[in-house]
Amino acid sequence: MIDGVVRCDDDYPLGLMDVMDIPALKKTYRILPLPRKGLRPCGIGLDEKEFKLCKIVNKTTLNRGNVQLNLHDGRNQLIKVVDPKKPSEDAYKTNDLLKMKLPSQEILGHLRFEPGVLALVESGRNVGRWGEVVKLSEPNVHGSTAILRDSKGEDFETVVDYLFTIGKGKPWINLPVEEETA
Repeated sequence: MIDGVVRCDDDYPLGLMDVMDIPALKKTYRILPLPRKGLRPCGIGLDEKEFKLCKIVNKTTLNRGNVQLNLHDGRNQLIKVVDPKKPSEDAYKTNDLLKMKLPSQEILGHLRFEPGVLALVESGRNVGRWGEVVKLSEPNVHGSTAILRDSKGEDFETVVDYLFTIGKGKPWINLPVEEETA
């Protein structure tokens, strides 16, 4: 099962944050980036197999003012807006995080992308590292960057587009323990 849906195609693609459940083996995995290894399945508990984290990569205003959120995994989430002239109803921004119930795709939580959130680097030379977003730079010709502080207190910089929000205060998902380098 991928994201709570039975998939029979052996070539079905898996991507970032997908939840893979193998009932016959009683094993559940989440696809996460690991340092120097790229995307890998990481074992998770039963409490985590009921949801998936999704990054908002784009949004579109539809007829009658409804908003369509385009998510990192190709899903689209329609947000009904009662009064299209009230932008306060539209609380979702690009790079924000949605916690989605599987397989119903009901929104369980929303987290804004801003300084103070925890983020995971999904691409680039810092792939697999995560930490608290300390500072966001202003957009420039080369894009926006962010400075993160990891669990060891070390600061590092990466491109905002490479970041995937994972929580505030503590991660919403269990992350694999970082391997010690000798």
